Order: sequence, then C-alpha cells, then structure tokens
Amino acid sequence: MFKIFIQLILLFQLFGWTLGYQQNIALYYKLLNEHYDTFKTMQDVDSYVQGMNELCSIHRKIMAYKREDLPSEDSLNDWQFSTSLGNTEHLPYLLEGDMLLSAEQIQLIVRDFRSQLSKIEYCQVNNCNERKKRILTSDLSRRWKEFPIPFIIQKDVNRQAILEGIENWERTTCITFEEKEELASDSSGLNFVFGEGCFSNVGMVKGRNQRIGIGKNCDNPFVVSHEIAHALGFFHEQSRWDRDNFVEIQFSNILPGFLNQFLKFSSSLTTTFGIKYDLGSVMHYDAFGYAKQGMATILTKDVNYQETIGQRFRLSFDDVKKMNFAYCNASCPFQLPCLHFGYTDPKNCSKCRCPDGLTGLLCSKVARTKTLCGDSLIFKSEEEYKKLQFKGVGECNYLIKAPSDSRICLSMDVIHFRDHCQHNSFLEIHYQTSLGRTGAL
Repeated sequence: MFKIFIQLILLFQLFGWTLGYQQNIALYYKLLNEHYDTFKTMQDVDSYVQGMNELCSIHRKIMAYKREDLPSEDSLNDWQFSTSLGNTEHLPYLLEGDMLLSAEQIQLIVRDFRSQLSKIEYCQVNNCNERKKRILTSDLSRRWKEFPIPFIIQKDVNRQAILEGIENWERTTCITFEEKEELASDSSGLNFVFGEGCFSNVGMVKGRNQRIGIGKNCDNPFVVSHEIAHALGFFHEQSRWDRDNFVEIQFSNILPGFLNQFLKFSSSLTTTFGIKYDLGSVMHYDAFGYAKQGMATILTKDVNYQETIGQRFRLSFDDVKKMNFAYCNASCPFQLPCLHFGYTDPKNCSKCRCPDGLTGLLCSKVARTKTLCGDSLIFKSEEEYKKLQFKGVGECNYLIKAPSDSRICLSMDVIHFRDHCQHNSFLEIHYQTSLGRTGAL
C-alpha cells in the first residue's frame, strides 16, 4: 500500500490532470486499490478519468443545444468523486453509480457522444429528422456464450442474498450459474466480493473473472440481480435514447459535477429488442439519484408512475423478457402466437410466458390465486357499473375489458393494506397498450 501511494505521488507529474492534486491522490488510490482488476495501471485510471470528464463536457454541450435547464455553477471539469451520496448504488466515481467500464468501453461511449454532438451540430444548419429505430449492450462480444456461468462468493459477503439474486434469473430465464470453490485468474466468471457500495462490469470480461461488489446496504437480492444484469450486459433503463418520452430529468436539481451520470445512449450502443421503456424496471434509477437535498432529479411524464421508478423488490416482466430475448431465443424451435405481449417460454416451449396476472396457453386467461379472487370483466355500455370487493389478506387479478371507444373509470372507495411496505402491499394498475409493462404502483 505504501509503495502504491509513493508511486502515485511520483507519477502525478507525468500526466495531465483535470481534477485537483489532492483529489487525484484519493481518486487514483481508490480506483487502483478498490478496483485493481479493472484498473491495473496508472494509465488505465488516467484514461478513465479523462474519459469521464470528456463525457461530462460533451453531455453539457448536447444539453445546451437542447436548451435544458442546466445548473449555472456546473463547470465542464468539475466531475466529483468524493461526494457522499447516501445511496450505495450511486458511487460518485463510477459511471451511473455502479458500472465498471473498461478503457475500451469508455472510449466507445465517448465516441458515441461525439457522434451525437456532431449530428446535433449538423442539424442546427441542416433540417434533419432522425428516426430512432432501435437496454442491453449491442456488443455481442460482451454477451456470455458458455453456461453455466461459474461464480464464487467471498466469505464476508451476504451469501443468502447472492444465491437469491442468482435464483431470480435462473428461475425466469435459460441462463444458469454454477458455484465453484475457486476461479482461475485467467478464466471468465463472477467473483462476488464485499466492496464499497454496489458495482459490476458491463457484459462479460474476457481473460479474467470479474468482481461484483455487494457492499453495505447492497445485500437486497434484487440489488444483487441488478448487478448481475450489468454483468450480463444490461445498462440502466433511464439511459435509453427514448427516455424523454417517459421521464423528465431535472438538471437544475442535480448535484454539481454529476451531469454525466444522466447520459442518454444512442441506439448504436444499445438494443431493446423492440420492448418499450419500463418505468418499473429493476434497472431504473429512483427519483432522487445524485440529487440536491430533497429535490427529485427524475420526474415521470405520467405522474401515476412517480412512485414506481427505482423499485428493488422484483424483476419486472419486461426485465426478464429482454434477458430471454438476448440469451434464450434459440431455446425453442418455434414461437407461439401469445396474447397481451406474452412470448414463448424458453423454459417450456409448449406455452407462453405471460405478463403478471395472466395465464393460459396463450395468456388469454386471468391468473387465479390462492385466495380465489379475481375475474375477467367485460363492460358493454357506458352506464354499466361493477363493484370489486375482497376482504382479507391475498392477491387478486382482474382483467377489465370495454369497447374500443370507451374509457374505463376506476374509483377507490376503501383500501387497507397490512403494512406500508411497497413490496408486500400494493395496488398495480396496467392501463398502457402493453400489459407486459409494469403498471402504476
């Protein structure tokens, strides 16, 4: 450790820095010490820091062209890494808080944002209307090819949370994992460690095993599933190019220096398999990421979804659907004509995987629960009125249908929940075109 510290001081004179001298010491030591498998040399750290600062600069220019409300005190080179954010998924020195990117990946993203800026500058002079046709990484070399994926769990990590986080993906996809006693240093695999906060590489790292950090307050099984999703190639949902149709980023409420934590990737870097933006994705930021005290940085266009974003108590239907489309499409020799945005189940090709609340071979029926409540309700006239009533503890699913030119009106008279914890007691209403998308919670 002393040798590394001395090396840091000696080598500071060899590179050009954009951060303050004392900040550099802390940052470079942290990255070399905490993330030694990704940042092996000072040059690796230097490339990362310069890339992050360039992203901040380019992103600000893009936002300025779009006339976003940017904080005036946010200069181009004030990327912060030492600020305490109070959320272990939002480490200030990693891209979007928990994504460890290689120098190659950072440069790929920088090139993408340079291209975005060039297109915007070109369109300031020439009238152009670019059509977005294509939030998983589109880099196929980063997808895992061999299964089961080997993994090890270090002794100081919450073992139960890791196993449950893995089981969430194994239960719902064709992806499998296998625990090992040890991993060869030059083999691909996952190494779950107790680190500062939560972090993961994006996609498979060739030629070595990759660490997934599950530190303090990260040992929620669905936070573990979130980090595993990064390792399998997922980016954050709010990084999609079409996010502005669903959320508004409150740039004036973002802490100075963190504009580059709200990047919007182009369709050339990511693919969604045609699946719509999911406000209930386990990969979505909550409303207060990198926020000035008490001020939301993300507001949903549909106010009914404001409490939905940032949930960490389940994988959404579309989270699982994207993962299956990325890894499991070859599992079945044919595709069934599933209804309501269901799809052929890669774990049982003879039936459809249905959105929550639906069941049947083709997702045409309402799923009955242990409490034997719920039904399919069909309204034929505007004056028709039906009362839904259930007493006790349980789960009920209702599929309400009406003529295409009608509007369904719901009125809540009395709702009592056993507790106020969202993942135990909630009402979810699906009223979007796709019943597969998370409903408003």
